[in-house]
Amino acid sequence: EGYEVKTIGDAFMIAFQDLLPAVRFCLHAQDLLLHEDWPVGLQGVKSYEKVMIGDTLLWWGLRVRMGLHYGAAALEMNPITRRGDYFGPTVNKASRVESATSGGMVGVTREIMGMLSMEDIGFPVALGPFVKDMKGIGREEVYALVPSELAARKSWMQTKRNSRKSSMAPSWGAPQDKLFDAKTPFKRHSTIGTLCIVRVLLDDGQCSMLGGILEVLTDSSDRSEGLVMAMMGTQVCISWNGSG
Repeated sequence: EGYEVKTIGDAFMIAFQDLLPAVRFCLHAQDLLLHEDWPVGLQGVKSYEKVMIGDTLLWWGLRVRMGLHYGAAALEMNPITRRGDYFGPTVNKASRVESATSGGMVGVTREIMGMLSMEDIGFPVALGPFVKDMKGIGREEVYALVPSELAARKSWMQTKRNSRKSSMAPSWGAPQDKLFDAKTPFKRHSTIGTLCIVRVLLDDGQCSMLGGILEVLTDSSDRSEGLVMAMMGTQVCISWNGSG
């Protein structure tokens, strides 16, 4: 029942006419992502490897965050896609909620929580509320939902959050805001051609994770002639000269 409006960078914007199908979709998508056939190379990367509690698979693969808000929106024709596009405060708030949510969670606003019946959406587990400062909006309460079969994620996330507060900064290497030093070799292109850009977004901004995912990317035989261009915050940018 959803309508894929557009992609924004590495995010999807999807509109639903009603609230319940939207929440059900997000919860079901989190379950599908967990059981996706992810590349075995992710197993060695912190925060992407399998996490089991007893016989229950709790985490595996990329952790996608989702944010929802409900309300009126302005409909316009996108001149590029020639498809309907939505704008306005509802859209902006949904984007801010997504940014404030952790990977593997479904973030919802206080307004949505007041409208939901937990029975209608399979009794998901709720974390929060968390008070977040949202750009252009102010301080808002955000709740995080996880499917009922993944209820153990709640205690796992709380334990992880507490351990972060008491842990020292990672000793992986250079700070995140340092892209490359002067000794890093760069492949110089003498002509301008078609580039295929891949952006890999990590949910967790720890330097140790950046090192792990970059090691997997640079050691991959599929990268071939790809050039690791930059690490921007929690993103790795790679370019290929051509479309292969």
